[in-house]
Amino acid sequence: AEALDENVFNVSVELPASATNTAAAELSGKIVFIFEAVQSNVQVSSGEEFTLATSEAFNEAVSGAQEGETVSIATGSFSMDSTVTINNGVTISGTSKEGTTLNIEKLPVKNDNVTFKDMTIKGDAPAGNAGSLDISGDSAKLENVKFIGSGFNGDTKAVSVGGATGTVFKDCHISNAFRGIIFWDNIGGANIIENCLIEKVIYPFNIH
Repeated sequence: AEALDENVFNVSVELPASATNTAAAELSGKIVFIFEAVQSNVQVSSGEEFTLATSEAFNEAVSGAQEGETVSIATGSFSMDSTVTINNGVTISGTSKEGTTLNIEKLPVKNDNVTFKDMTIKGDAPAGNAGSLDISGDSAKLENVKFIGSGFNGDTKAVSVGGATGTVFKDCHISNAFRGIIFWDNIGGANIIENCLIEKVIYPFNIH
């Protein structure tokens, strides 16, 4: 790899001959080298220019996503800014609990029908009503999510659901917080916890 500057590298990849590739082929492209995303999966073909996923690009994609759209995160570790607005009906999907990690700090989910799936979420939040993931929109869903809270330094909360209805936790694993899930502020309607493990917390869930 030839370093052009501190962020950009030219790379050349030589592929061995195979049944569908009778001659060695060369792929070249430009990679924006962000340490946080070096494990991201990239699909390329000969002659194309490509860029690895970054936290900045991910945040921009989430901000621009509209109802019914899915923002897919590649394998690796990414951070989501707490100022990003997640619009109604947007799904944020990783590759798996083991493959994708999303780092957040008091991330608000104010709009309805927002889904997080197939990822690990690492939440950091000081004590207070709001959790590391702070849900106030209706019909939010966490599916196949491993949620790791910020520990036991004060009354920390992994996930808070305030004034919302129809929240679904399905196939989730929540750990490492003073409180696992807290429902508060006039919560109503059917909120579902299905096939979830909540462990290494002082209170698995609270209803205020």
